[in-house]
Amino acid sequence: MNSDDLYRRLRSEIDRIALVDTHEHLLDERTRLQQSVDLFHLYAHYASSDLVSAGLPADRMVWLRRTDVPLDERWAVFAPHWRAARTTAYGRAVLLAARELYDV
Repeated sequence: MNSDDLYRRLRSEIDRIALVDTHEHLLDERTRLQQSVDLFHLYAHYASSDLVSAGLPADRMVWLRRTDVPLDERWAVFAPHWRAARTTAYGRAVLLAARELYDV
């Protein structure tokens, strides 16, 4: 499906909704497409606080989003804290996004 078809399909569905709250904290599409991103960018906002509360040092959040560092190295640092944060409201939102938007 190309982006025009997707736009028309989404627009058709959105037009059927009585109210749409567009408040979000996602990068705009142009900026996102210019960046190298991976799964750790899902933790750029509120879910990152839960990881820090679970013991991840705050400075490691920026490090986790560095795509020049191998994913397995970043996962090894992330995984122990994710086990403690995955059941929070924000952690569950990340899981839902991964499942529903990215089919993971």
